[in-house]
Amino acid sequence: MLSEKEDKLGTLVIAVPRPKDLLGPPSSSVLLGDKNVATARMFAENLAMRKEKIVLVSIYLETMDERQAQSALRRLLEKVTVDQPQKEGLTT
Repeated sequence: MLSEKEDKLGTLVIAVPRPKDLLGPPSSSVLLGDKNVATARMFAENLAMRKEKIVLVSIYLETMDERQAQSALRRLLEKVTVDQPQKEGLTT
């Protein structure tokens, strides 16, 4: 949930990653809202591709322009979604 000022539900997008054997970007759909559709879809698809999981992204911008907010939101997402290396096996 990405919002300006306080937590509010904004444009809500779901993105589903493609199976590994299929090429192409994740599929995404807007579930709610229409104000920040381009940004919400972009972030949802990017996260679904990176994490290989179903992702819900909500973006609420009250005063910031969508284009201005993209770089700040990208930095925020990179901070909170640090990629962790895959564990190959457990050792005892």
